[in-house]
Amino acid sequence: MIAGAILELTGILFLLLCSAFFSSAETALFSLSTLQVHRLRRSRPDAAALLEGLLATPTRLLSTILIGNTLVNVSAAGLGYLLAEEFWPGRGEWISIPAMTLALLLFGEITPKRLAMLHAETLSVRYGPLLKWLIEVTAPLRAMLEAISRYLLSKGAKLVVVACNTASAAALHHLRRTFPEIPFVGMEPAVKPAAEYTRSGVVGVLATPATFQGELYASVVERFANGVTVLQQTCPGLVSQIEAGQITGIETREILERALNPMLEQGIDTVVLGCTHYPFVIPLIEDIVGPSVRVIDPAPAVARQMRRVLLERNLLNQSASPKTVEFLTSGDPNRLESLLPGLLEEQGSVRQVCWQMDELTECDNY
Repeated sequence: MIAGAILELTGILFLLLCSAFFSSAETALFSLSTLQVHRLRRSRPDAAALLEGLLATPTRLLSTILIGNTLVNVSAAGLGYLLAEEFWPGRGEWISIPAMTLALLLFGEITPKRLAMLHAETLSVRYGPLLKWLIEVTAPLRAMLEAISRYLLSKGAKLVVVACNTASAAALHHLRRTFPEIPFVGMEPAVKPAAEYTRSGVVGVLATPATFQGELYASVVERFANGVTVLQQTCPGLVSQIEAGQITGIETREILERALNPMLEQGIDTVVLGCTHYPFVIPLIEDIVGPSVRVIDPAPAVARQMRRVLLERNLLNQSASPKTVEFLTSGDPNRLESLLPGLLEEQGSVRQVCWQMDELTECDNY
């Protein structure tokens, strides 16, 4: 137990250093002044050329930093949970979420960014080569999302919804730049409407560790939740239950009760669903929290934005003729087809797609 705890603690400390690197790198590079770059051209021409190359594609640079920081924060959150479970079995998430959020905020955000503001020029020179390497390493993730988008567009898609918070943060700008003629609609946690609605001043958010530890979530809370207490809870095991079609079972209810009851005791009057899986269990959530607590699903807002964009571009199909729905999966199509009536109350053709040479194609065997 002790040896495992030491390894987990060492891993957390290493990940905190990585988080500090990404935060300070973002601040250092994007706070460089024209005078500092000019000075580097004279004193360190090679370093200046590298930095100018990185800053020539700011969206790509920023998305790489966001991807790296998200992966680091998710890993740190996972190790924090394991470490807490070692000493406080059954209370790991209650202890690890606030503890890791505070640690990442202090050692991975506030302190590194303050230091980066003071030493932007020096840190930029040192970080340049590593950031260039990271851009090359993370390119496959953007390439995967780009390949998915390319496949959808080849099938006649007029608009693409990136229905994932992490994917939106990592690649939304890249996709818009790669396909400038196609509108892309992304996701972000619905903290803003929750902060506007709440009367008790206490809002609960249900999401995955990846969302809570990501920069996008922190940015949304910072911008829109001033004066509001935001309580966070993960729901370990809930995604697996939903993907198995178990949206009303006893185990699913117990998972939700463990997450919601502590927040209800602290006076929440609004719950935000911060994962695209969670709307499938809205009836169960509403049954647990009662009629006095509003449950905010971001999906309707995304649908309204999609309709607004299609109208603005004169792309909306106004025909009253029946529409068909087609589902694509890289997993088992038979399993997805069996889940559709219970999850979406929809029926449609389900086709399997496969990865071949970094491209998404229709599978030959289905």
